[in-house]
Amino acid sequence: MVNRRSEEKPTSKFVRRRDEINSDALPPQRTGPPPVPEDLPARPRPPPPGAWPPPIHSPRRRRSSRNPPRRASNLERLSLPRRLAEAGKIHLLSKEKDPGKHETVGYSITLSTLQRMVLSQLRSELADIVRDIHGEQGARKDSMDKAKTVLAEYCNAVRDYDFMAERLKQAEDDEEEDPFHISTLNLLDLCSMRDANLVPMEDGPTFGILFSKAANKRDYEDGFNILPGASRHDRHNVTTRRDYLERLGMGLAGGLALIIPMLIMVLQKDLVTTLVTTSVATMLFAGGLALLGTRLKGETVLASVAAYAAVLVVFVGTSE
Repeated sequence: MVNRRSEEKPTSKFVRRRDEINSDALPPQRTGPPPVPEDLPARPRPPPPGAWPPPIHSPRRRRSSRNPPRRASNLERLSLPRRLAEAGKIHLLSKEKDPGKHETVGYSITLSTLQRMVLSQLRSELADIVRDIHGEQGARKDSMDKAKTVLAEYCNAVRDYDFMAERLKQAEDDEEEDPFHISTLNLLDLCSMRDANLVPMEDGPTFGILFSKAANKRDYEDGFNILPGASRHDRHNVTTRRDYLERLGMGLAGGLALIIPMLIMVLQKDLVTTLVTTSVATMLFAGGLALLGTRLKGETVLASVAAYAAVLVVFVGTSE
């Protein structure tokens, strides 16, 4: 007869305590995948092939004293015509302030801003063409022909804008008015803006005040030509006088740049004075060319400075 007590293995207190725990108190075990909470947003589906990816929104920056609150932007909710008008109307038609009294003396139209609006419209058309090519239509012949036409218009618009920038600099050099700037200070422009119902404005001066403040009103009364642009005679006189003053200034500056260091080195013959005078004169000559020689290139400035330094070195060698 087998003793059953000898077959039973000793159990610890922990095992006996675990057996005594009621199985009903344990939580039910999961047999399937975990349920998805209803309040969580659904995961967005990937875009189909050929479609644009969803936009990525950048996190909103916290406002601080360094970042003041800005005007609320609603451009994304506007159509293209209204979006262009909203972005450019502030700079397209603006007020002209008197720098001393800070009062409105007139209004002006900046045609370069209008050209930039044209560039923005052409960029939007190019984006639509790329959308059609990227989508299901592909690079069809009509899409490529349209792209060729719009790209040509865009390149011409960029060249026209560059010409506007160059013409502004030329007008400043020739002491003329900017041809791409329409202002009520010009009598003819004032009448044109009045005909277009742009002036007078509710918060600005009346038409009579603007008419009295026109810069060329007296010229018209005296019988001078007030049409846009300068006459050929005036432009020739301005160009001749400017070129003469430029030649005279460069000649006097070049002569003084050689005479003054030579006089100093002749009157004070010592090694320290010679070295300091040569170095300072060369640096001043280089700085003067960089500031005054606006039409000179870097290679021309470098060659001129090297020639000037060589002249001073030769003079130092022959004077000893």
